Amino acid sequence: MMNPFDSFVDEVVGTPFVIGETSCIMLLARAIDVQHGTQYWQQYKHLDTENYLPEDMQGERIIYDIVRAECKETIDRKDARAGDVFVGWRAENEMCGVVVNDRQCMTSNPEVGVCLFPLQPILRLYKAEVFRWV
Repeated sequence: MMNPFDSFVDEVVGTPFVIGETSCIMLLARAIDVQHGTQYWQQYKHLDTENYLPEDMQGERIIYDIVRAECKETIDRKDARAGDVFVGWRAENEMCGVVVNDRQCMTSNPEVGVCLFPLQPILRLYKAEVFRWV
């Protein structure tokens, strides 16, 4: 029998990018909810809109509200494990997602939807901070 986190990953990988549902910000919120019984997705999905503009800083507010609310530990990138979440930046592009296993992470974008990417290259490329709930 699959644990709730693995079931969630299986459910969403391959689905299209949908604002309020499967944007990278909402994936992060939903993954935390599945693992920890929180309600971040319900609390924040109304803020994740098609009218979002990077200069509004709305996405960053959502991410950092979630991360600061419960995060107990910042993890070295090389120690990331399943269920950890990450937030990173490259140029002006924000990337956030969820560590699926020791080789892969899950995130989404409008071009490809929800998919798995190689973990360590993404963490390095975006100079990501990794967070763990304990």
